[in-house]
Amino acid sequence: MDGQEFDRVARQAARLGTRRLLLLRGLTGMTLAAALGVAGARQADAGAGCFVRGKPCRHDSQCCTLNCRFGTCR
Repeated sequence: MDGQEFDRVARQAARLGTRRLLLLRGLTGMTLAAALGVAGARQADAGAGCFVRGKPCRHDSQCCTLNCRFGTCR
């Protein structure tokens, strides 16, 4: 990244708000990304033999959501 591009990015960031607000947005984004990554990994396991919501189950580990209640994946 050269000096001109850095200046352009810095000006765009300054228009978005204060440093505190940018930090809060960044942390929120990272939190959401982590949560979606975990959900994505669980969905990827669906092909590996876990049951989707609404399917009958006996144990939490059988469900992609890891939540078996009253014999049904929740």
